[in-house]
Amino acid sequence: MLKQQTVALFDLDYTLLEADSEALWCSHLFNQGVVDVGFMAGIEAFYWQYKDETIDLRSYQEFLLAPLVQNPLAEMLRLRQDYLEWVRDVARPEMLERVSLHRSQNHTLVMITAANSFVAEPIAQMLGFSNLICTKLEVFQGNFTGKISGVPAFRYGKVIQLAAWLREKKLALEGSWFYSDSHNDLPLLKLVDHPVMVGPDSLLQQYGLERGWETFEGGDKQTQTGRDGAPDSNHRQLFPSV
Repeated sequence: MLKQQTVALFDLDYTLLEADSEALWCSHLFNQGVVDVGFMAGIEAFYWQYKDETIDLRSYQEFLLAPLVQNPLAEMLRLRQDYLEWVRDVARPEMLERVSLHRSQNHTLVMITAANSFVAEPIAQMLGFSNLICTKLEVFQGNFTGKISGVPAFRYGKVIQLAAWLREKKLALEGSWFYSDSHNDLPLLKLVDHPVMVGPDSLLQQYGLERGWETFEGGDKQTQTGRDGAPDSNHRQLFPSV
């Protein structure tokens, strides 16, 4: 029997955060001398694949995860702890207020992101989410292999992972909410009862406005018209949103 519980889902990058979590991680590794300009150039190449919608998430994650495999885990955990201070600085207060509102209504809160679990898990904990759906990392004999496990939580992969999570928790999407900035999340946004666009990209904005979806830009609920939601290349680092 399904539980009568409202689920509120929140994307991470450019929704809960005013930045891309994995781009920040790459920048942090570069600043600490862990990766070089060649690595950053490779990440930039994946960015353009993302823009062209030709990106293979497994290949991208394997490239991104190479430093995690090549360096002592204790050192990477230490760097991650420092990195979380960067993340704290780019958390969006107005979105955290919306999270608190759902919490006050006893909704089940879920952070759902394409970011990998090494990055996403401590962020979810820091932001107060006990439920996380993300791209999971493969572990063998207690060590990261540098590969991902299962379906990446990207585009329809979020739907697949969420469906499995709902079955496990005996929950349904009746009355559900989902906050996102990206058209890549349309497969999931179409399934919930309350889709909310957060500073949406142009494709999502056009689709949502045609259907009367709520647009959240901070502060009170509002509906935006005539706004160019395309990513600003000077503002959105590496990946505009996943």
